[in-house]
Amino acid sequence: MDSRCMEIAALGRPLYPGMLYDCRNDSFIPGVTLWDKKALSDDLDVHQKPKSHLKFAASDSLSDKANLLDISASLKASFLSGLVEVGGSAKYLQDTRSSAHQSRVTMQYSQTTTFEQFTMKELGNITYPQVFDQKTATHVVTAVLYGAQVFMVFDYTSAENENKQEIEGNLRAVVKKIPSLSIEGQASLNMTEDEKNMAENISVTFYGDIKLEENPTTYKDALEVYKKVPDLMKQQGKGVPLTLWLYPLNLLDDKAAKLANKNEKRIKFIIASISDPSNPGSSIQLYQNGSLTPSPFQPVSISVPFTFHWQLTVDQWNFSMPSLITELRTKLMNTTGMSRWSPSTIKSEVTNIVHNPTLLYTEKIPGGLREGKAFYFQGVVFSNSKSFTLDFETNESDIAFHFRPWFNKYICCNSFVNKNWQTEEHVQCNFSKGSAFDIFVVIKTEGYEVYVNGQKSLLFNHRIPMAKVNAVRIHGDVKMNIVGIVANWSQSTFGKELNTGISRTKLSDIQSNVPHPVCNPVMVNGQVSYTFEHRIPVDKVTTLNIDGDVFMNSFAITKVDVKVTVTNPDNI
Repeated sequence: MDSRCMEIAALGRPLYPGMLYDCRNDSFIPGVTLWDKKALSDDLDVHQKPKSHLKFAASDSLSDKANLLDISASLKASFLSGLVEVGGSAKYLQDTRSSAHQSRVTMQYSQTTTFEQFTMKELGNITYPQVFDQKTATHVVTAVLYGAQVFMVFDYTSAENENKQEIEGNLRAVVKKIPSLSIEGQASLNMTEDEKNMAENISVTFYGDIKLEENPTTYKDALEVYKKVPDLMKQQGKGVPLTLWLYPLNLLDDKAAKLANKNEKRIKFIIASISDPSNPGSSIQLYQNGSLTPSPFQPVSISVPFTFHWQLTVDQWNFSMPSLITELRTKLMNTTGMSRWSPSTIKSEVTNIVHNPTLLYTEKIPGGLREGKAFYFQGVVFSNSKSFTLDFETNESDIAFHFRPWFNKYICCNSFVNKNWQTEEHVQCNFSKGSAFDIFVVIKTEGYEVYVNGQKSLLFNHRIPMAKVNAVRIHGDVKMNIVGIVANWSQSTFGKELNTGISRTKLSDIQSNVPHPVCNPVMVNGQVSYTFEHRIPVDKVTTLNIDGDVFMNSFAITKVDVKVTVTNPDNI
């Protein structure tokens, strides 16, 4: 059992000394305490802790945001899964870019004021011991650091012909000048004409623990707010809780609920898509100890469950646990179709969107087919599906590109010319029954390049001139959620990520608590006997020879049997 004292971020939650906290689901219990009101107020040890910090961040990743707010890994997982509702400045966690052309710099101004803690006298004098029997909490808040934080997010949207890297550098420089420009009369002297032009086109979003008459929306507004922030924080007294210290209840009474130790020697991992404020936690699942956890970690959207059963064969002498986990992750993520983009990205970069089209669906291609255009399809394969079809057609009823996944078999690609089917091409089918998917069909000079769930699936060479193709047809055993067009694939978020090898599946956080992660030691009766370093490349080893005065009862290649039930969102 875990009996550690813990330090966590308050994240805008009203948490004060004496309040009860349940670390099993990162929730607090209002109105129930171990002490009466007088004891809670009279025996506090109070210290002044005045300190200010100013930080700048160019990254927009959730990890970097969490670092700015000093959020632990477990609390971040609770936020991702929707267990923790943030407030005040912590709402900054929910802010995401809406376009690939958007450059962003964040300014954080934080100030601490007061530190309050319980004395040992009160920890020993429990007024309401019956709380231990209720087992509704695991910890009690024994200390709080107060203060306030402000985040100002500066966004600049670049044009197609602008160098994004150069823009980001200039934006950082302009934002970092705010402390010096806040001195009255210095703005016109310290900024070049280019910087002034950029400042006029910057948009600002404010998140803070202080009250403003009006939130800043421009660079000029942000300058004015920055001047006022220190005084506004002073007006709020000690401010709001920023950091909490939690004391385990089981150290006060053995009857209290305990937080189970999570460091078991088993595989556990979190599968997560990019979260979005309009659909928080839409693809968050926690897989631990052989199964998915209960509903708090399930998607909030309509979901489609399915199970896959698979065997991992360890057939190399350099078997290692990390390689096994990597292989398991790759198989699981590809099977579940976890290549996902947030709704805000789709909304900003996909045009001519049709939601929930009725099948049989046929639509003319606006502007016709051209190199660099891409088509986006997001949907769900039914659990009893056999196949579905995407056809790119011409006016003459020819089919330039026939794309048909046969589930559990292969993907069939072909063309239909002059009332005759041409030569079929087959590739591995990477769709699963009951699973969500997304498809990009990118028009290249040489043909149709297809990505399924973030992975390149095939390239089908042109058999009919692309200028003749003018319509898309969808039919078969499939529920299509979104159909749309990406006008400029190479400049889109999708194209940049996939072309550089970045995959949404890489967001999976795999953890393994295995005592010997590299298993090339010789194990005798369960104990490490000797480690022999490789002298010949492992891939050249093909035969195992056993010789000597021994009676060998059995020899086997290790297999790991994996059965996972996964729930995928129906419409992301």
